[in-house]
Amino acid sequence: MPDLVDSSTRTQLIQALVDHFDTFKRTIKVYKEPKKVIQNADTALYAGYGNQEEKVSYVSVSQEFSAIVSYKENQEREYVEELKIQDMKGDVRIKVEQDCRDYIVKNGKTESIEIDGKIFNIVSDDGRRDFLDKVYYVFFLESTR
Repeated sequence: MPDLVDSSTRTQLIQALVDHFDTFKRTIKVYKEPKKVIQNADTALYAGYGNQEEKVSYVSVSQEFSAIVSYKENQEREYVEELKIQDMKGDVRIKVEQDCRDYIVKNGKTESIEIDGKIFNIVSDDGRRDFLDKVYYVFFLESTR
């Protein structure tokens, strides 16, 4: 079956898509579930001779990635009685590359994503977007308020 786009044009179109992503990308921070670290306070005790005290701490797990961020045109507004303001729900769509998609989907639970100092939760599965030989992934997010 013949190809409608020759290899030279294909390369140019893919490069244009990469340039578009590089031009409009922003940094997002993806937070995973924190790692629980248990440290024994007194390891000199023998089993059965008194309680051994455990110190539990949590280590934040996050990584920064590039994404194209698109805010929904007509944001839903909700009146917050305590603050006496109209608060926007904050629906957002992000388009990311393979490495970010793998980090979000794999390696434990994704807690939240930070964009421009605001925290969002993922409310969709990853949507694959193919264009010739270039692949991006789309996630829909909602503000945590």
